[in-house]
Parts: sequence; structure tokens; C-alpha cells
Amino acid sequence: MADLGAGLLEFSIAPDLSEITRCGEAWGRMAEAAELSETERFQVDLVIDEILSNIIKYTVVGADEFNAGLRIELSDERIILHIWDQGDRFNPLTQAEKPDLDASLEDRKIGGLGIHFVRDLMDDVTYVREGGYNRLCLMKMRKREKDGNP
Repeated sequence: MADLGAGLLEFSIAPDLSEITRCGEAWGRMAEAAELSETERFQVDLVIDEILSNIIKYTVVGADEFNAGLRIELSDERIILHIWDQGDRFNPLTQAEKPDLDASLEDRKIGGLGIHFVRDLMDDVTYVREGGYNRLCLMKMRKREKDGNP
């Protein structure tokens, strides 16, 4: 993890699910220091967990070839997550199964629910394939209190 100053963290991600905890704990410290609401902390933590777990579970390369990362930018106005991996081209915004939210749990197909939540929790989500990397940029506007403070 690189702490690049107030409001900026960057991680190289190893192909191990324990990385989610490491990133989540660092995010929690950053969010607490910035006095984010519990709701904002939880929502961003859920997004980090969902995207990283999918990358770690489904990126098909050898451990020595695994290359992924997370960058968190926090300002008074917004929270931006940059997440990248060098796996096969996969755009979760268009290629993930769309969940049937009306189906019963028994009838619902596996897959797609996580990215549905991600899109719902964030204000903007974009994907590009660039330089051999899948790159997601996820942005959430910070909630303002009545006095104008975050």
C-alpha cells in the first residue's frame, strides 16, 4: 500500500482474498479520518469488496502474472475508486448477467447481483480496456450536511 498523502491511497493487489481485508481496513482509516458518514463508508467498502473479490476469483492468469490494483481518491466533494487488472477483457457493465430481481432466490441465476449493487451505490461507473488492462473508475459524490460541510 502506498499512502500518497491526505486523501490518496494506492494498492497493488495480490491474488489472495485477504487483500480485500487489507484494502478495506486502510479505506476505513481514511474514511474515519475524513469523518465520512457510516453510510458512505459502508457503501464504498461494499463496492471495494465486490470488485476486488471478482478480480481475485475470476482473473485467469498464474499468480506470477497477476497484476491488479486499487487507487482511492478522497476529496471534499467526491470519492473516486480506480480499479484495474490485467486479466482477460471483461466489461462488467455490459458483460455481467443482469439479475432478475423479481425472481425468487431459488429461481434466480447466479451472477450479476454484485455489479447491480455497485452501479446502484455509486454515482458514476465507467469501464475502459487500455494497455492490456481492464480499468474501472467508480465515483461517489459526498453527501453534504445542511451547513455545507461534508
